[in-house]
Amino acid sequence: MFFKKLLFAMVVVLLAAASVRAASPTPDEQDKLDALAAEISGSILYTKGARVYKVTIGDWFNPVDLGAGQHVRWSPDGQKIAVLHNGMLYVMDADGGNRTLLVGGIAQNYNPIDFNANGTEILFTILNYGMKAIDISTEAIRDVATFHKYYAEPSVSLTGKRAAAREGTSHFLYAIDIGSGDRLYSSGTCSPGVSPCGAYLMNNTGTHTGLDIRDWDGSNRFTIDASTAQPDGKWDNHHWSNHPDYTAVEGDVLGEVYIMKISAGVCTRVTWLGGCNYPDLFVNGVLTISGAVTDASSSLPVANRIIRATNGAQTIETQTDGDGEYMIVGFLDGDYT
Repeated sequence: MFFKKLLFAMVVVLLAAASVRAASPTPDEQDKLDALAAEISGSILYTKGARVYKVTIGDWFNPVDLGAGQHVRWSPDGQKIAVLHNGMLYVMDADGGNRTLLVGGIAQNYNPIDFNANGTEILFTILNYGMKAIDISTEAIRDVATFHKYYAEPSVSLTGKRAAAREGTSHFLYAIDIGSGDRLYSSGTCSPGVSPCGAYLMNNTGTHTGLDIRDWDGSNRFTIDASTAQPDGKWDNHHWSNHPDYTAVEGDVLGEVYIMKISAGVCTRVTWLGGCNYPDLFVNGVLTISGAVTDASSSLPVANRIIRATNGAQTIETQTDGDGEYMIVGFLDGDYT
């Protein structure tokens, strides 16, 4: 009887190992992985089973365990990682070292953290209160946007002037001017996001089968469907990367991780694990170009002016904000005009 039980246990282990090995990309999926690695370099963060993992683009099947965590975000420069675990907010280096506890008692609600654009603060939301920021060096805490009860899913542009967040216990999403507190109703869904340049917004559709992207004022909306996010076919918890053309996506059925190229409307599957949550992508070598536009005669700032920059065949477009300032994000190298 003992040997029968031992043999049965060995068979179970072998079957389990075989099932893990079987979870690998098809030839078509591998081609997509190779194509993505040829386009960009960088790393993807996600959580699974209350652990934080990092995958280097191109080294898809060797995730690095960075320790405990349920929510995770990259810093703007890719040098630091913010982690929320059991209500405790930590910051650590990109390799998982120097993990430091900053503050506790944060509600575990819908990914309530994001790095501020300055890279020295982490934003977090408090249920029925608003957004706060904690300095990662001094641990000083300040109010950022308490004008309304934003409580989840903050997203901040690299300009540091614009954000998107979810309010209340319902699906009310807003575009927020951080300085003035002015806001625009964005959507009645989830997964709010603001582009790195601050000119565009995104949100999940109500059925989790589409992603809406629009101008900051809500105009010029277009929808990308989730049909290429296979095998999930539905998605959630999108987060705009530091590159305007790429966003990390969580599958809403099996929990695989995808990287979506917005301009192509196509997802690339990057995990074969299931049960993954809250992915975030950092792209290496992204250039940022900033400036301001003023009226030639009055010297006053010009708002909502279209700004374009070209680098060979690539053209990136953005708009000036209310102060006439703009940021162009997305060129990986080379000259631009």
